[in-house]
Amino acid sequence: MDNVKVSRSGYVVEIHRVCVQLTNGKEICGIVNIAENNCQRLSELFTRDPDGFIILCKCDNGQKVMFINKRHVVCATPAGA
Repeated sequence: MDNVKVSRSGYVVEIHRVCVQLTNGKEICGIVNIAENNCQRLSELFTRDPDGFIILCKCDNGQKVMFINKRHVVCATPAGA
């Protein structure tokens, strides 16, 4: 999936596919909207505010939406890169 940028009614969506590895060893892939957090790059989503959560949608583990605590993320890579 290529990065998709859509603007509707002033709401901007920029979707990126990402895989995150958690402290418990699990790896989860899904999509994130970086525009929702006023980020220009995917890396900013993880580094701008070290506390908080990442909203991961359409996850490969079957979950529609997951809220992942940033403190539990060991590494993150763009999927397909």
